[in-house]
Amino acid sequence: MNISQLFVTKRPIAWTAMFAVVAWGIYAYTAMPQRQDPIIPVVTGVIATPYPGAEAEKVEQEVTRKIERKVAENPAVEHVKSISRPGMSIVYVELFETERNAELVWQDIRGKLGEIKDLPQAAGRPTQSVLNKDFGDSVAVMLTISSPPVTDLEIQLRAKDIRGAIETHRSRVAEGGERWAGVLVYPSTVARSHVLRLGRTLAERLTESGVAADAAVIEAPSAGMLDVVLAPGKSEADLRAVTSQWEREIGGPDRYQPDIWRPFWIHELGDLEQVLRSSAQDKYTYRELKSFADRIRDRLKQSPFVAQIDLVGVQDERVWLSYSGQRLNQFGIAPQTIVDRVHDRNINIPGGTVELPDQRVVVRPTGEYTSASEIGGTVLAVSGAGYPLYLRDLVEMTQGYVDPPDVLNFRTVKVPREGAVAAGDQATKGIVIQTGRAITLSVRQVKGTHIAEYDREISAALEDLKLRLPPDLRVERTSNEPQKVRDKIHGFNQNLLEAIVIVVLVSLVFMEWRSALLVAVAIPITIAMTLGLSKLVGIDLQQVSIAALIIALGLLVDAPVVAADAINRELANGHPRHVASWLG
Repeated sequence: MNISQLFVTKRPIAWTAMFAVVAWGIYAYTAMPQRQDPIIPVVTGVIATPYPGAEAEKVEQEVTRKIERKVAENPAVEHVKSISRPGMSIVYVELFETERNAELVWQDIRGKLGEIKDLPQAAGRPTQSVLNKDFGDSVAVMLTISSPPVTDLEIQLRAKDIRGAIETHRSRVAEGGERWAGVLVYPSTVARSHVLRLGRTLAERLTESGVAADAAVIEAPSAGMLDVVLAPGKSEADLRAVTSQWEREIGGPDRYQPDIWRPFWIHELGDLEQVLRSSAQDKYTYRELKSFADRIRDRLKQSPFVAQIDLVGVQDERVWLSYSGQRLNQFGIAPQTIVDRVHDRNINIPGGTVELPDQRVVVRPTGEYTSASEIGGTVLAVSGAGYPLYLRDLVEMTQGYVDPPDVLNFRTVKVPREGAVAAGDQATKGIVIQTGRAITLSVRQVKGTHIAEYDREISAALEDLKLRLPPDLRVERTSNEPQKVRDKIHGFNQNLLEAIVIVVLVSLVFMEWRSALLVAVAIPITIAMTLGLSKLVGIDLQQVSIAALIIALGLLVDAPVVAADAINRELANGHPRHVASWLG
């Protein structure tokens, strides 16, 4: 007795098996991990080690060879290749294709990198090797947070303060020739002394060049102005030419601080709002955007379905120290002395313990800097009378960002024309295109989890964060893998229903209704069995497996049609129905 004869003669077993297969397939369909791309084991890794200032030959001898020898100790490593460039060592590690525990191998290699203790130092710090083996992972969701433009209310308030300060100053001085006002709006992270120094140096340059007959520095909240009276025979072109040359020499006021608004010259104070709008930066600074991004990342990491989260577009902050060589010479201090004092002061080392009769006290030095303002309190020298010379007495400290930046991220959105706030924006068909600074969070999904549950966790986290983030902050899904997976699964379901309907209709034309019913039932049962076996062997539901199921529908249609035709042939030959069923 073969399998066909068994299920025909033992009908209770056949019905039980059929319903069990259907239930198995439904369970597998709902429980299978779903994702956009299949999981491909990565057997290639890259070890990057920066060594600033070193030549390629020195990088090869002091860094690359040591890493190659250490990594080759692992028996799972097949090939090790390297590239030594000036200031950078890159080592490519390839594992055997048959390696089943690649993750354990990468952990061992990462541990071996930490065992290398004789790597050289760069800028007073030991070089650190970074192993990257996750570049093969796909990002499930990309969240982009972007800053809106400065509001009209802020523009009006700033214009009011600036106009009032300029008019108050001009009312106190005698009327002169043609007057121009230079305006620079800066954030709170920029030292006021830095802005005043810029204003004084520009005023001196304009006066020495003969463009300005008089120049005065004026202050307003978070803004510095330079009121200039043009000399006879001088024009706006002369004013802007000298200013451009001055900016090229000093690097521009916003060189290290992109949060500073673009400086401008204005003649008619009535146009101040319009000019401020065109020169304004976005509402939120890079520091504030990073704070918002960290808040979102911390909330998302609470989910068990979220793996690694990377931030793209973050600008690392720096504290810039500006000094005068002439002033340092007066005190007999070299620039390297400042570097050494700051390095020696900013320490984070254990101070040991003090054993007492009833307790142990841990001693921890408090020299490490916790804020930029503490840097100015560093003592450089002490006079004979015992008076300390602080760093803030010799240099100007300005908080800024890495220059040049590694990555700049911007987001362009369309808003209704009524929301247009930038004079230079492009407007078409009732919409305005706005571009602002942004930070993107690349959120990876934990392998083997259901993407629908991952999507619900992301949505719940974003809904919870609405009360903790500014209401005008733009948080958008610029890449949404869960939606793509839903579309592909919907396409598969639609193809399955279309195949069943088409096969039934064609079967009704050429066969009687029992044969058409047999063909219609065979397709979903076979799909259910396929999904159950896929769940059993660990195949998840992704675009490759879905495409394979869609292609297999053509084969699934052919098999029941052939079986039904064979059964009808046996019935025509005179066999009973139960015999013709298993013979067909």
